[in-house]
Amino acid sequence: MNDGPSGPLLVDLVLAGAWISGLTNRVENRRRLVDVLNGEGELLDLEEATVNYDRDRHPRSYHTLSVDKSSIVVAIPRETQEQTRRRALLTSTVGRSATVQTPVAILIPPFRIEGMAHLTPGSGKVRPDPSVFSRFFPLTIARIELEDGSFHEASVALVNRDAIVAMSLLSDGLPYERQKSA
Repeated sequence: MNDGPSGPLLVDLVLAGAWISGLTNRVENRRRLVDVLNGEGELLDLEEATVNYDRDRHPRSYHTLSVDKSSIVVAIPRETQEQTRRRALLTSTVGRSATVQTPVAILIPPFRIEGMAHLTPGSGKVRPDPSVFSRFFPLTIARIELEDGSFHEASVALVNRDAIVAMSLLSDGLPYERQKSA
C-alpha cells in the first residue's frame, strides 16, 4: 500500500491580512498537515500559490511561495476524496488513539473560531488555556467568522496556539450546530 496521500495536498492558509491557497508536497509517508506544521523547520513551502490580501480584489499568483509557519493563524487542509479515504484507512489501522472532544470558541483578532478540540485521554482536564494544545492543533466542524462578518466552514481547521488571545469552553455544544438542529 502506498504510504502517503495520492498527490499534493491543497491547503488554505489564513494569515492576519491575507488568505493563501496552494499545494504542498510535504504530506507524504503518513504525514498529516498538522504533523508538518508542528515539525521541524519554520517555513511551509507551497507551489502554485494564490495570495488574496484584505480588501484587495486582485489576487497574486506565485509558482512557489515559502510561508513562515508562525504567521499562519489557521491552516485548512483541502483533501480530495481519495486523500480522505487514504487518511481514514491509515488512522484507523496505524496508531489511532481515542480523543476527548470539547467544543471551544477561540478569539484570534480579527477572527472568531468555533469547533471541536481534540485531546488525548489523560492529557489533563481541558480548560480555557491554549497551552494544553500543541503549537498547531485541529478543530473539527470548525466555523471561522471573518472580519466582514461572513463565515467559512471547514471539516478540519488547524489553529496556531500562539496566535490565540482568548479561549472559552462551550459547555452546551457548538452554537451554530444547535441552530442547525433546531
